[in-house]
Amino acid sequence: MHAGHTGPYVEQDIQPHQINKEEKRKSDRITNHMESISINKKKTGRAPQDLAGRKYGKLTVLVLTDQTNAQHQRLWRCICDCGKERLCSAHWLKFGWAKSCGCREPYVDITNKRFGRAVALRPTDKRDSDNSIMWECRCDCGNLFYRAPGKLRRGSEKVSCGCLQTDISRENIQRVLHFVDGTAIEKLESQKIPANNKSGVKGVFFSKDRNKWTARIGFQGKQHFIGHFDTVEDAKKARERAEEKIYQPFLQSYYVAAAK
Repeated sequence: MHAGHTGPYVEQDIQPHQINKEEKRKSDRITNHMESISINKKKTGRAPQDLAGRKYGKLTVLVLTDQTNAQHQRLWRCICDCGKERLCSAHWLKFGWAKSCGCREPYVDITNKRFGRAVALRPTDKRDSDNSIMWECRCDCGNLFYRAPGKLRRGSEKVSCGCLQTDISRENIQRVLHFVDGTAIEKLESQKIPANNKSGVKGVFFSKDRNKWTARIGFQGKQHFIGHFDTVEDAKKARERAEEKIYQPFLQSYYVAAAK
């Protein structure tokens, strides 16, 4: 009997085939891992840091796979203490953003907690790209959206349904541009051609339905039709006449008022 053992000691026989099966499983895992490292080295010219065998929270890293996430980062296959597998990038593992397969997320209750402009309402059956549980959240603007707890916590004061970034962009535009009656003075004066413009002239595009060149002009939030023309040169001249008729008086009155 062994010390501290309260009952009769029974020695368990380990069959040779059990040892061989386990050794083969380990050997196959090592082989797959080394092959994935070799493949990545050929693609990038350098081998990634070997994380196999390392422990991150409840996750143990197994092998590097050929799969990638939305940021084109290679994913590592990991196994959680609960037995479930999960794919994670080295970035998520090292920064502590992935600590389990998601099995412990239901116990992190963030109900009614505020994150920036949003309040977490309830966990859902939806899963994030890293298998984290998605929470239904309500933004201050009234929109509902879904976000994983980790992303809510990391977002801190910047969390919203997307309206926050829209408001910031609008404020930045208003800070740079001067608006009068809903019209940006700088845009009226700008001669920059939009990237999707194929005519080389602002406000002029080719209409396939009519097989003619169409000219338009925007002013105070509205688009005004000028006409259809056989050639791009005629459309350009019509557009220039419209600018002189609409833009020039407006700009002159603006600068006269600004000079006072």
